[in-house]
Amino acid sequence: MRGASPVSRAVGRCAALTALMALTAALVGVGPVRAQVSGSVSLVSDYRFRGMSLSDGRPAAQATLSYDHPSGAYAGLFLSSVRFSAEAGSGLQTLAHAGYAARLDSGLSWDLGAAYSYYSNPRGYAYDEVHVGVAHTDWSARLSYAPRYFVDEVSAAYAQLSLTPHSERDFVPLLHIGFLRASAPAYYGPRSRWDGRIGLAYNHERLTLQLSWGSVSRAGGFGDERQDKSAWVLRLTHWL
Repeated sequence: MRGASPVSRAVGRCAALTALMALTAALVGVGPVRAQVSGSVSLVSDYRFRGMSLSDGRPAAQATLSYDHPSGAYAGLFLSSVRFSAEAGSGLQTLAHAGYAARLDSGLSWDLGAAYSYYSNPRGYAYDEVHVGVAHTDWSARLSYAPRYFVDEVSAAYAQLSLTPHSERDFVPLLHIGFLRASAPAYYGPRSRWDGRIGLAYNHERLTLQLSWGSVSRAGGFGDERQDKSAWVLRLTHWL
């Protein structure tokens, strides 16, 4: 929508994603097999996103809701409290996503999807993103692209590789490696950087407790060079 205002563009993108999510949810009633619905609520000691703290190093509350249909279509909603800086104050992130996933005979699966992330405070940080991914039993890889990433008129691509073991054991290892590359230096941080996370999760019935240590190659973000380069993060999740 060339020439449209930022608000109208955001409304249009959100409407498109909402329509896709509604279509996916409608598939729940199609056929003899119903979709799986799941959700969770979490408390995290520091909301780290791709190496940056979106909670100013403070605790955050989060919630998720997702639909998975046997056809491969899926949709979901993620909510989190955020705090980009003391000056900006607290706000709410709303992230809607939808896509399609399929499993191959080899055991690999692939998926295509899109997401729209909106922040109530500060305004103007909303952005949309598309991704393509592959996964196997114990690992997943994804490449994401945002034509306008956060507050700048700068595009960004993010590649990630994660260890996602499916185990009946109580203790499960965690591993994540990511690389961000932007088209130009931006307000949210340097043009390129690596981030990584390693940890351990403990599962007990509907509760999951995670402790992980993460670090980023270049600190700073959203104009704040005081952001810690590394941090321990504790997460407690209750699955609904």
